Amino acid sequence: TDLGSIATLQTLHLANNSLTGSIPTTLVDLSDLRSLSLSGNRWSGCIPNALARVAQNDLSDIELSFCDPVTPTATPTVTPTATPTPVGRPIFLPLVRQ
Repeated sequence: TDLGSIATLQTLHLANNSLTGSIPTTLVDLSDLRSLSLSGNRWSGCIPNALARVAQNDLSDIELSFCDPVTPTATPTVTPTATPTPVGRPIFLPLVRQ
């Protein structure tokens, strides 16, 4: 059975088992997972981003980075600074960056 197919799995402790290779990406399919311990193994590759959502995770001694770090980008917001005009007249609103 693939671990990702056990939908109700809440706790997974694989610490100190001398596991090697990449962290299984199917772990991200465990939507009910609340506790995860993967330390004490020799993982390679990267940590799937979705594993950061697990409330109690032990990734403490894993010297890997997350697969796709999320970089926040600033998106300009439009704030109207003019009052509405009657239909038929153009409205010009300046863009205000916040």
